[in-house]
Amino acid sequence: MLINYRHYTTKAMVDILTRGCIYYSRGSFFERARFHQPDVVSLRVSGKAGKFNSAIIIECEVYNNLEGNTDMLRQRGFLWDEFDEKHCKLWSIPFRHAGEAGTLVKAVVAGLEEAERAMPLLTYASPAMKALADYHAFMAADIPKVSYGDLMRHLGYWDEGARAGKVADAAAAERELMIAKYKKGRWAAWVSGDLIVPHFAAESEAIQFLKNRATRVLWRSQAIGTVSPVKKGCLPNVYILVDHTKSVDERLAWLRNELERLEAQAEVGETNGLRKVR
Repeated sequence: MLINYRHYTTKAMVDILTRGCIYYSRGSFFERARFHQPDVVSLRVSGKAGKFNSAIIIECEVYNNLEGNTDMLRQRGFLWDEFDEKHCKLWSIPFRHAGEAGTLVKAVVAGLEEAERAMPLLTYASPAMKALADYHAFMAADIPKVSYGDLMRHLGYWDEGARAGKVADAAAAERELMIAKYKKGRWAAWVSGDLIVPHFAAESEAIQFLKNRATRVLWRSQAIGTVSPVKKGCLPNVYILVDHTKSVDERLAWLRNELERLEAQAEVGETNGLRKVR
């Protein structure tokens, strides 16, 4: 799981937070069998979308009732759920759906970490937690950043999609890791779909940043591509073909227009050639 670097609305961030409901677990993040429930820290939304009284609910569920755990859980404020045969504890984070999501993300990360510390036994961060922690750490970090649109303008590429704020869904497109030389010899590093891009003093730093990010949230190594500036005389919007902020329809439309342009040029060339023969 990956959360692209960009500013989200609260509504968009809530949608992201609820994609992966399990944030810490002592068992598999993908299977929760009825007779083998792992201890988990989970997240859900209480209240209807658009209402001011909505809240993020963080819940610790402990099914491990070994001797010694019960007293510890009671001391930490856990309650016994007789129906599901578990100890549980809730944290509530109220929020409004309007506005930017930075404050909500900060509160949710703090709440999840507090909930994890309340668990009596060691738990492991899920892919959703790693993605959220990565996003929060980057947005809060004091690191030089540039907008994706400004970077593309510097390189000479068309960035209408970036200005519109269109982002490819993480599950719908293959992620691409890219670097490019920026101003004053600095190097930018981003994953397709990012709209906020960090830049570094050296190419090696940019590459290492992407490798670390891939390790944290993508779960597998990926090749890193280099985007070169547009050469003088080249069409600036050629980058649309590898720009995942563009929709498939936009890329297909660009290809059709480019084919028509090339075919028209070819016809003109053939006509000029015939005239020369004559």
